[in-house]
Amino acid sequence: AFDHYLAEDRRSLGFAGAVGVAIALAVVLRLFQTRIESALTARFARTAATRQQGLSDLGRELGLITERVALQQHLVERLDQILETTGTTLYLRGTDESYVRVATAGGALPGLVSENDSALVSLRLKHQPTAPDERSALHVAPQLWPLALRGQLVGVIAGGTRNHAESLDPAEVIAIAALADRVATTLVIL
Repeated sequence: AFDHYLAEDRRSLGFAGAVGVAIALAVVLRLFQTRIESALTARFARTAATRQQGLSDLGRELGLITERVALQQHLVERLDQILETTGTTLYLRGTDESYVRVATAGGALPGLVSENDSALVSLRLKHQPTAPDERSALHVAPQLWPLALRGQLVGVIAGGTRNHAESLDPAEVIAIAALADRVATTLVIL
């Protein structure tokens, strides 16, 4: 009879031990998850700060360029570099009813885009950054920034595709919009 009680204690002790191990494992995994989250948050903050500084530097760089074509190409190449994208493209209003690709850092965007393109109509009406819809010839660009001057859409910066899964944060979108305004003014002067 005594052996019977010992056998029961071993089974309940085995269950209690398994629960203890499960709890300890859960605590360790939670600590590990917290460390990973902290490391990723710090990395994203450093990356965002680096991109913000790069955009600020780009604004100063563009102010030093006095040749139109050089400015256009420098803009798209540096945006690709700073934002870790591929294919940033600059379009300017042509003499007809289209926007002409004047500079690109690669990518598959078209050379001409009709002024009646759904994304360009949206940019003309809102004068705010927008993501093009599937009907737009620029639908592969994740974000578009208007180059507006005196209420007129004079050009578009079509953002390149990201080389990683991290998206632009709102401060970056705003910083690029301010840069686009400066570029529009500068291109008229040159």
